[in-house]
Amino acid sequence: MKRIITWFIAITAFFGLWLLPVSASPKHIVDHYGLLEASAVQELEDKAIEISNRYEVDLYIRIENDRQGYTRLSEFAEYLYKSEDMGYGPEKNGYLLTIDMDEREYLTTAYGSKAHRAFTDYGKDQVEAGVEYELRQGDWYEAMHRFLNDSEYMLSQEAQGTPVDIPTISEEELAAQKEQTRANFRGITAVLSPLTSLLVCLRLRAKNKTAGIKTTAVNYIPEDGLRLAIREDSFLYRTETRIPINTGNSSGSGGGHSHGGTTINSGGFSHGSGGHF
Repeated sequence: MKRIITWFIAITAFFGLWLLPVSASPKHIVDHYGLLEASAVQELEDKAIEISNRYEVDLYIRIENDRQGYTRLSEFAEYLYKSEDMGYGPEKNGYLLTIDMDEREYLTTAYGSKAHRAFTDYGKDQVEAGVEYELRQGDWYEAMHRFLNDSEYMLSQEAQGTPVDIPTISEEELAAQKEQTRANFRGITAVLSPLTSLLVCLRLRAKNKTAGIKTTAVNYIPEDGLRLAIREDSFLYRTETRIPINTGNSSGSGGGHSHGGTTINSGGFSHGSGGHF
């Protein structure tokens, strides 16, 4: 009788495991606003899954109607990441593009040590620059597709041990390089300037070798005099010079961070500069 009870408990426990709810992995691409066709969402989803599995860093896109009461988009992005249990593996490595259509604002967010290595502050700004350009054109699909492509490139560079980042060079080394460049330029100028002048003089001399020298101005005036019937100023070229004004705002376009590495906040997240479109 005890053996029958033991077998009954074992069988019940075994089938009970199959009845337990299994938490599904979050979708990589979610469009709550309705910018994309269902077929486009599925195509992007398949591409995101392929890249994520290859590099073990999940890529996500969330297109939202608003930020659900959060003041800052970075806070909303962190909420989405945690509440949806995003990320690959035990460290939850992932890279998220959040788009708030109400404020027309976007931001990228990374989590996990591998994601932080692949998506440096500079690297995130580079990804965002491409996304912002397409968003401003109103090409929604291309913006999402470019996010995945550029993210894949960043991950491939990290896999090779060369994450995309600004050059790490000391101020002394940078000053020495600049001084060496100036010295090289001065040396080239010292050699080329006299040589150029000599060549110009020889060319002018060759042109005037057979020309007769006129000693009076009258020799250059026609016999019937000089009459000006029409006077007109004509210009062959028009040149405009435009200099962009740096306002100091970090509104994407790859210009928000000026240092190397990755800045990670107390919650374990790192963010790009973000911006509006």
